[in-house]
Amino acid sequence: MSERLQVLLQHLLPKQALTSLAGSIASASAGSVTTRLIRWFVRRYGVDMTEAANADIASYKSFNDFFTRPLRTGARSLARADFICPCDGAISQFGAIDDHHILQAKGHGFTTAELVGGDGELAAKFRHGSFANLYLSPRDYHRLHMPCDGILTRMIYVPGAFSRSIRSPHGACPICLRAMSG
Repeated sequence: MSERLQVLLQHLLPKQALTSLAGSIASASAGSVTTRLIRWFVRRYGVDMTEAANADIASYKSFNDFFTRPLRTGARSLARADFICPCDGAISQFGAIDDHHILQAKGHGFTTAELVGGDGELAAKFRHGSFANLYLSPRDYHRLHMPCDGILTRMIYVPGAFSRSIRSPHGACPICLRAMSG
């Protein structure tokens, strides 16, 4: 299939319906079907189950339970550094916030207000600050940790467009990136 056709399919497929379907599959408790899906995912993406508090793939009731699995005690030590990352992943971009503008995901720019759900007062706190964009691949552990004493006081839902990778075990597909930048 040509690159152009693959990108075109990304735009033509019913994104909301696919998102709903994926959510239903991920939350389903389907016994051996769920176990086969998880086993395939672990093999396909090289997930290290030795770090999991529960390494028994068959014991997860749903894909969501597996995907948000806790780590076993002692699996990760806290680094001694000025800055540490709250999750697995790779820094894909970092830099200075130019006034309120950030070049961030997949070569697209955003304002700080867009990234905090339109809250201008909160966005102003980040003016001329710094940013880092962290990419979590499918194999990465998908929980965030607060590696310091603190209390979560607020969460902000920021809606966005559904984006998929096409045939790429390590992240955003090169085909899509080329199409978005050209």
